[in-house]
Amino acid sequence: MSGTRADSLVKRPTALTKAHDVSQFDCGKQTLSDWLKKYALQSDQSGHTKTMVIAQEQRVIGYYSFAVVSVEHEDNTSPRVKKGLARYSIPIFLLARLAIDVNYQNQQLGRRLVKHALKRAALLAVRDIPIRAVVVDAIDDEAKRYYSNFDFEPWPVDGMRMWLLMKDLIKTLNAAQQTKAARKGRKPAR
Repeated sequence: MSGTRADSLVKRPTALTKAHDVSQFDCGKQTLSDWLKKYALQSDQSGHTKTMVIAQEQRVIGYYSFAVVSVEHEDNTSPRVKKGLARYSIPIFLLARLAIDVNYQNQQLGRRLVKHALKRAALLAVRDIPIRAVVVDAIDDEAKRYYSNFDFEPWPVDGMRMWLLMKDLIKTLNAAQQTKAARKGRKPAR
C-alpha cells in the first residue's frame, strides 16, 4: 500500500471506537503504533485520554490523543504560562500523541490533525474548561521541528516539551477566521 493517497474518503477526525481497525497501523515509531493498538481504547474508556482518529472506511490512518492536565507553578515553568497566576497548578491541554500511518505520511494529514487538536483546545478554553496553554511532549528532534511549525516553543529546562499559550492560539485562530471571511466577502461570526 505504499504511496497510497488519502482522498476525500478521509473525513474529519472522530473519536476512536471499537469499530475502528487499528491492527494495521504503523507510523514508523513503534511506541506510537503500539500505544494506539494496545492502549488507546482502554485509556479512552478509563477517562485518562481521548483519542481522535482519521480513517479510510474503518481503517485508522492517523490519530492524536489528548488530555486536560495540569503543570505546577514552578521555577522551570515558562514565565509566559505562569504570568499573572497564583501559585497553584496550571491547567493545560496536553497533545499527548500524534501519528500518521507510513503509507499516508507527507499528505498534510498530520497538519490536519494538529489543526483539529488546536481548534478543539481553543473551543474548550473559550466555552467550558480553563486552559492556559497547549503542551506537547515531542518524541524526538524530528517531532520538535514539526511542532515548531505551529508556533510551539521549547519549555524551559526540558527541550522536548513544547508549549503554545492559549491566548496566542485564540488570537491566531480569530485572525485566520477573519481572513477567511474577508476572502469570501462577508463579516466573520462573533
